[in-house]
Amino acid sequence: MAAKAKALKEDRKPRSLWRIAWKRLSKNKLALLGLGIVIFFVIIALFAQYLTPYSWNAVDLSNALQPPSWEHPLGTDEFGRDILSRIIYGTKISLQFAFFAQLISISLGTVLGLIAGFYGGWIDDLIMRIVEILFAFPFLLFVIAVVSTLGTGIQNLYIAVAIIGWAGVSRIVRGQVLSLRERDFVASAQAIGASTWRILFRHILPNALSPIIIETTIGMGGMIMLEAGLSFLGLGVQAPTPSLGSMVQAGLAYLRSCWWYPIAPGLVIMIIVFGFNLLGDGLRDALDPRLYI
Repeated sequence: MAAKAKALKEDRKPRSLWRIAWKRLSKNKLALLGLGIVIFFVIIALFAQYLTPYSWNAVDLSNALQPPSWEHPLGTDEFGRDILSRIIYGTKISLQFAFFAQLISISLGTVLGLIAGFYGGWIDDLIMRIVEILFAFPFLLFVIAVVSTLGTGIQNLYIAVAIIGWAGVSRIVRGQVLSLRERDFVASAQAIGASTWRILFRHILPNALSPIIIETTIGMGGMIMLEAGLSFLGLGVQAPTPSLGSMVQAGLAYLRSCWWYPIAPGLVIMIIVFGFNLLGDGLRDALDPRLYI
């Protein structure tokens, strides 16, 4: 009898949407696979300096283009550098760029989306017209144009992403704010004299986090592809610093004789992006409020 009463009491407790989301995510095997892949590569990136068997820039011309062996599990490149060590360090570069690029995009897009959705009027019109102008340009071509103008290098990649990357996020956040600003809890906060910024960041933003989290996760894969693509074209990370994209480009010249050289970093790019996409799809399903019952 006591156990039944306790169970009934538990049923009456309000359920946390985040707890429900985690339960849904934990039942999604593909999402957990994606989470495992992401955690694995994040650990590699964080401890890259301890995991590399050799220095990423240790040149040994007498050992150039060696096939995979116990000494060099993924072989060596045209300068005799260990490919595995360069892939580990290149993974750190890619994830570091993706993280900070997404941080810039999400931060700018969230703030501008909150302002546009909450204030409306000419402020909303101005921000959304800028978004529409940015959407008129292909993202990759715009980034290439900015980097070509400012010069190559990872710093200019951040500038290019800051200019255009926020647009999609701001539109998503604006849509959330438009639906939330008419809710009772916002009216109550206004009635007790809460400041606009407190209402935006204390009441509205926490209720709009779900699409932001999903966009951040899925966008990580896109940022990794962007960095790899630009490095492949010679517009991203510059030699001798290793990048997964530049390693693929350098290895293409040896594809027939040393197939492992370009394929290994290419597979790493594919697996990382695959992991983020699986995790993003799982989060989208887990955080969809229409699925809570």
